[in-house]
Amino acid sequence: MSYVNAAMAVYGVYQGMQQQKAGAQATKAADPFSKWRGGYGSQLYDLMHNPGNILNDPTFVSSMKYGMQGVNRSMAAQGYNISGNQMMALEDYGQSHAAAFMTDRQKFLADLAGAGRPADSGAGFNQSNTGTSNIMAGMGTIGSYMATRSGNTSPSINTANYPVEPTPNFGNIPMPTGP
Repeated sequence: MSYVNAAMAVYGVYQGMQQQKAGAQATKAADPFSKWRGGYGSQLYDLMHNPGNILNDPTFVSSMKYGMQGVNRSMAAQGYNISGNQMMALEDYGQSHAAAFMTDRQKFLADLAGAGRPADSGAGFNQSNTGTSNIMAGMGTIGSYMATRSGNTSPSINTANYPVEPTPNFGNIPMPTGP
């Protein structure tokens, strides 16, 4: 192996590093929401740990207001205005609406935060893998070159100076049997 081969291997490692960098940039560019995902994750965390804050959400307040008006009108049309039936209907609506809104908001924020988003398997990922392969190939070539320069022409590891431990002999130790 010559100096030229070693130099080409070093350049191959450099190219591999550049490919990994380009792959990381391509992956980042493929996700337009990457810079906001942390903020959505924080909002989801706050919602999960302080569910009562939903009462301050303008979307929730507005939808609850119009939903309650609909329940009141429906109950009045049935002759149940200002009755126990109306109160039960309002309570049922409020509970089911709050639960549905909370579930929808959690899913919405989780999606925006990137939860459940598949790992990148596109061009950026492939480019990074190619870069890693080039680095490993270059390092192997450099290792072979260094081994030849040091006089070790064997491609395998020299184990002559490392004693092999004998396999332990356990003799006639009884082995456990089933129950």
